[in-house]
Amino acid sequence: MTVEVADAAEQPLNSLTLYGWSTQDGTPTPDNPIDIVSAADSGEVAVTVADGSGNSQTLILAAANGLPGIPVSSGGNYTDENGQQWVADEIVLNADGTGVYRQNIGAIAFTGDELWSTTYHIYMYVYTTKAIDAYDSGYPCFCNYFVGVSGITSALDERLGKVYVADNRCAIGYDANADADNFASWVAEKYESGDPLKVWYPLATPIETTLTADEIAAFLALKTYSGTTTITNDADAYMDVGYKAKKE
Repeated sequence: MTVEVADAAEQPLNSLTLYGWSTQDGTPTPDNPIDIVSAADSGEVAVTVADGSGNSQTLILAAANGLPGIPVSSGGNYTDENGQQWVADEIVLNADGTGVYRQNIGAIAFTGDELWSTTYHIYMYVYTTKAIDAYDSGYPCFCNYFVGVSGITSALDERLGKVYVADNRCAIGYDANADADNFASWVAEKYESGDPLKVWYPLATPIETTLTADEIAAFLALKTYSGTTTITNDADAYMDVGYKAKKE
């Protein structure tokens, strides 16, 4: 993403916030998993401040888990230029010397050791007692083997192939002829093969990690250029920038 700052004063930035996103190119099934791609999957993001005349400054920020985000219909912490709301991980830096990585998306890779059960008959509808700090079922999720939804309909024939996370549980409509032990074995096999069943979901309680002193110092050293300043990042993360305008 690019933010163009017009009529800027040559002053330090007031604030900088990066917001994540995630996408999935296709419909996942147990036989055809589809990876989730997120902003900053490389583990870091470089922010560049430039004047268009060859002068530039660069800030490198760690993002060990990337910057994932899930599109939602309401309640997001970022709204993009198309009006789409996102619950997304964010990196927040301020001129007062504070800076945090705020994790709003949780992720789990299931091992097969979870306690699965068949709560409903006809279709395999499984729960896990693994502790999950999930938001309510009004928010959707992502999964690499199943379609992530925001709560599953009461119609049994529409549960197959769906997953949702809410109220400290994960529910998956798997197979009409499966049982909990067989499902757990399938999950363990995927985990051991290095391609585990994974689910990304909005956290009920965000996790904040203070940025390093070096990262904060590097941000405080950034300045806009007199005139037009262009701010970009190499992760294509969404950005909000606070700056000082020139006095008339």
